[in-house]
Amino acid sequence: MLSAPLTASANWPRPHYGGSRMADILTIIAAVEWMALGLLVLWKLKGWNRKMEELYEDMKKQWEAEHETS
Repeated sequence: MLSAPLTASANWPRPHYGGSRMADILTIIAAVEWMALGLLVLWKLKGWNRKMEELYEDMKKQWEAEHETS
């Protein structure tokens, strides 16, 4: 077992598990792209929700107008 002080562990080199720094950078870029895509989908769903609410309100008004006269 290693008995090095905790401050010395900060000086140890970062282990690379077969990858490279370029692979790490590309992984981060891909993650950011997926997050942006997720936000775009949520934004689009919010717009569709607004449109569906408007359509629902219009249908509700038409239904109430039809049933008031009968």
